[in-house]
Amino acid sequence: MIETKKSFCRFCHVFCGIEVDVDTERQQVLEVRGDPDNPYSRGYTCIKGRAVPEEINHPDRLRSCKKRIGDGWTDISTDQALSEIAEKLLAIRERHGARSIAVYAAGGAGFSAGGMPLTKTWLNAVGSPSFYTAFTIDCPSYVVAANWLFGTVCTPLGMYAGVFDVDNAEVGMFIGTNPITSHGLGLGGPFPGKRLRDARSHGMKLIVVDPRRTEMARSADLHLQVKPGEDATLLAGLVNVIIERKLYDREYVEQYVSGLEALAAAVKDFDLDYVARRTRVPADQVAQAAVMFATAKTGAARQGSGLTMSRHQNLNTYLVYVLNALCGRIDRKGGAVTNPGVFSRPRPADAPPVQVPLFAEGGARMRGLHGLFTGPGYVEMPTATLSDEILEPGDGQIRALVVHGGNPVAAFPDQEKTVRALKALDLLVVVDPFMSTTAQFAHYVIAPKHFLERPDATTLLDASLPIPFGQYTPAVVRGPEGLLEEWELGWELAKRMGLPLNFPGISMERKPSSDDVIKALSGRGRVSLEEVRQYPSGHIFGELVVGAVLPHAIAHPDKKMAAGHPDALAELCEVRAEPVAEAGGYEAHETFSHRLIAMRMPEFYNSKGQSLATLHAKHAYNPAYMNPGDIERLGVHDGQLVVIDSGRGRIKAPVKASSDVMSGVVAIAHAWGTAPEHEGDVRQTGSPTGRLIPDDLLYDQLTGMPLMSALPVNVRAA
Repeated sequence: MIETKKSFCRFCHVFCGIEVDVDTERQQVLEVRGDPDNPYSRGYTCIKGRAVPEEINHPDRLRSCKKRIGDGWTDISTDQALSEIAEKLLAIRERHGARSIAVYAAGGAGFSAGGMPLTKTWLNAVGSPSFYTAFTIDCPSYVVAANWLFGTVCTPLGMYAGVFDVDNAEVGMFIGTNPITSHGLGLGGPFPGKRLRDARSHGMKLIVVDPRRTEMARSADLHLQVKPGEDATLLAGLVNVIIERKLYDREYVEQYVSGLEALAAAVKDFDLDYVARRTRVPADQVAQAAVMFATAKTGAARQGSGLTMSRHQNLNTYLVYVLNALCGRIDRKGGAVTNPGVFSRPRPADAPPVQVPLFAEGGARMRGLHGLFTGPGYVEMPTATLSDEILEPGDGQIRALVVHGGNPVAAFPDQEKTVRALKALDLLVVVDPFMSTTAQFAHYVIAPKHFLERPDATTLLDASLPIPFGQYTPAVVRGPEGLLEEWELGWELAKRMGLPLNFPGISMERKPSSDDVIKALSGRGRVSLEEVRQYPSGHIFGELVVGAVLPHAIAHPDKKMAAGHPDALAELCEVRAEPVAEAGGYEAHETFSHRLIAMRMPEFYNSKGQSLATLHAKHAYNPAYMNPGDIERLGVHDGQLVVIDSGRGRIKAPVKASSDVMSGVVAIAHAWGTAPEHEGDVRQTGSPTGRLIPDDLLYDQLTGMPLMSALPVNVRAA
């Protein structure tokens, strides 16, 4: 018998509503499509979501846990694996201290309501601060920028400084983000193409800043094709035009913004001619963009990983926030507004902000870096130091690592160092449904249930969704016997290690159910779980909050947003003093020819989906996209292998001509390829850009964030 069940997709962070056709006798997923009754995604799914049947039924999916025996693997029950892991962890803690045990958690943990919270709570019980996530090699600049502007990251607007009320906007500026492909938070959630078309149909002007002519740029009124790594210069130029021509919202600035004079002084030397020479964006386009953005009555500027993974990422993000503040776009209709969330704890609009410092006491053992507060009591260590924390002897050296739903070999900078570090561990545990490039180095691989095999709720990024939407889903099918859900890892390890979990609503005396965990997570939410469960396709609970959080959300003593934060202004002076590079390098003595930028492919979510034939049909690897003129000058032809060399590492990649890419740029998707020792045909495996990226050079001095994009490289024929 075939039955259709309602659920939501967790292939990525967007959580689109889906209908799932299930063969109830065989407990097999047959088809996934968009749920037309879901008010959030309105019947939309992307190609990744529609490939979920292949993912859950894939022959290579792990249906039992694995234990390394010599150079091979043997099946092991989840119960036995967890007991052995707990015993080894206790011995490592006794011998080397709590800090020697670490966790790296990414999407596989985060896309489960209880996965990340329970794993972090377990590590806290261990007594270790060694908690790492993908956030600190992607976008820690959001935390820094929010602290600079608001004085804290914990405001109703959140670290992203609000969600874009695009339906009421007269202008939208998208900088280093392509939500048509990425489904990024800049535009907001599912159906990005339709949301953009709807906004354009009611008259919204569109400005796109990107080195590529992306899918979004093709629809733009104005596309500023900026040289990678020069975003801070361009943004400073935009701010300068707005201040110099007095286009800012004077009444709003007077009431809510401080530091205008200091900011004006810091950007005055970013004149149009200088900005054009350095960014390659014509001066008249820079001025046009500033005027178009500032003179609209409503709108917002939004950014993505093109900015947060590039040079001067903290300053980049801060200047985007400042653009919104100067033009009166924060906490205003059609601008950056507040989503009160569904599962988030309710707070009165006039409640004072929660004071959270930027950095935690103590920190990394190298490069003078510290843990970053991303929420009250929630500290993340700089992931770019993790390999060194494993390899560097001494007190606090990491000896055991639990990788929960991530793939460091594919995602981390300095891939060769990452592999050395994983091999050096006394214990490596990987939670993954497939034998990933990281799992291949593990001592134990824990096979989890697929997301359609477990109950769940849309708690992740709850208040960062474009609308206050919530959904609960029961399990759609039964999973293979003995597999665990992501939240169970933390609870089971704590139980076996004799550790208490400080998690309200969760007891160590009796194992909770999945629904118990979800209820505990949402127990203090604005909407009860019981009410959310009444809507199988999810529900929109209320509206966005407009005009109610300023100035209460600001933690600075003067209750104003700091447009002239001294740290930001000091970095602006550093930017202005940098040489104007004609080629790919940043320094006058460098001889790099190109800058390499990261990009996304619509069929994949980082390294996820690369094993699925449905998604491979169009792209089996990640080509290096280059301007046709650059390819001709290299003397190569489309599809030929080229060598990309950063001075720290080199990779081969098939080149693909694209007039959408500006000259002097290489655009290539990240998180592909294999470890060096497993290298094969890159047309089969893809090319690992992490091998090019140093983790201890060109990194941000505050967060440790490496230069993951806009990386200087040389390119030659293979």
